[in-house]
Amino acid sequence: MAEIKLEVQEGAEKEFFAHLMEKFDEEVEKAAELRQKRYFTKNEAVKYLTLKDSRFKDHVRYSIPVAMIGTRLVFDRKDLDEFIERHKA
Repeated sequence: MAEIKLEVQEGAEKEFFAHLMEKFDEEVEKAAELRQKRYFTKNEAVKYLTLKDSRFKDHVRYSIPVAMIGTRLVFDRKDLDEFIERHKA
């Protein structure tokens, strides 16, 4: 694991960690909202599967059914979950 070193001005530690925790809470909330959705855009599907965009495009995209709603492609969470189940080691 990579090590990250940050220098925080003396006296600013509380503000820094409060900001860090606020951002962490926002990301946790976004992840929880994503888990509640039924249909995903491509970018949301990539996040849901915790993949890099290039990996999704090259190896996953054509293995998962997609629906066309208007001009948008959407992925069903059930199909994404089935994909995960099929690829468990």
